[in-house]
Amino acid sequence: ELVWTGSSTLPRLHQFPNLGPEKSGPLTHIDFGGYDPMAKVKRPDFELAPQLEEQVGFLCASMDAYDAGAVAEAKRIAVALRVLLYDHAQSVSLLGQVGLKRCDFADTAGDLIRGNLGSESRLTVMEISADRARFIPRRAAPPRLNSNWRTFERWWPASVIKTRGGETFSRAEIVLTMADQDGGAHIDPSLEEKYYRLTRDNSLNWTYTGPDGTTVPLEGPQSATIRQIGHEVELTLQRWAVGTLPEQRRLPRRERRSN
Repeated sequence: ELVWTGSSTLPRLHQFPNLGPEKSGPLTHIDFGGYDPMAKVKRPDFELAPQLEEQVGFLCASMDAYDAGAVAEAKRIAVALRVLLYDHAQSVSLLGQVGLKRCDFADTAGDLIRGNLGSESRLTVMEISADRARFIPRRAAPPRLNSNWRTFERWWPASVIKTRGGETFSRAEIVLTMADQDGGAHIDPSLEEKYYRLTRDNSLNWTYTGPDGTTVPLEGPQSATIRQIGHEVELTLQRWAVGTLPEQRRLPRRERRSN
């Protein structure tokens, strides 16, 4: 039979020598000797700035890799966005800790079209070539200051995708599902049903007919959407916290105000 005892540093495992095999069984007692394994120490405030620069650096590196053709980097972008933006019961987002979620966020999607019976993917555009069509991020149209900035409370849950069947996806849903279920930080054995339909079953119902007359379904817009959300966060940081961005990505002040 085994028992945990402990000290002020790490718990130790001991075996009782006087118990015969008939007394063997599961772990019955944990004694940490005054040490609380669940205790936490508040992070010093001076650590937040370098942590933010580091996480933004991760985001920018993954966006560069995506732009160079590594579309799978969308999964790492999703994880970086989760760290920066997502609050839940056990932790606070990094942008929340430094107060940047009180700022307006760049919105390059706008609203879903009221009454539209078709599908929409507001953060992407279609790129069509001779042999294929695909979704790419909508990065060529930066937002105007007066009309395309939203509070985080409106920006994060805003719907940016609508399927042919009427299912919608917010920025939060796309980012968190990719990060938590679809290969970002976890690969779950099952996926949310509507996300599965979007990413594997062409629930947007968009197809491409090639030069040979063959019609194929388009791959889902999730990766391009994630990349565009990363672009929106970068635009937001350009306006409110340009010093957090890598040096080569910092725009001159005049350009920052025009985005």
